[in-house]
Amino acid sequence: MHDKYIQGRMHGVQGYLSQVDAHMFSVLMAAQTKDEVKGALAEIGIFFGRSYYLMGLHRRPGEALYGADIFIEDHLSKSGSHFDDFMQGAERLGIAIDADTMFR
Repeated sequence: MHDKYIQGRMHGVQGYLSQVDAHMFSVLMAAQTKDEVKGALAEIGIFFGRSYYLMGLHRRPGEALYGADIFIEDHLSKSGSHFDDFMQGAERLGIAIDADTMFR
């Protein structure tokens, strides 16, 4: 799922995470999983979720995924709301978002 996201679906999400950087994130998170490093994940400055979604796809059961953003409303959002676009993208990817772990 991680590679499919990086190779294809990631490019449909606005953001600044390059394919090379996404692969590096993925390798790091896979190594942490292999070494049984456990804990929460977090991103400050989500924008539309490009790297947040990658972390969400790597998240293991029991790990929290925190996010913080001001989610400004401007012409870049498809629906008129960055937050709505972000939530819709997470839903399309099957990434569950707990409202208690989001800071707006």
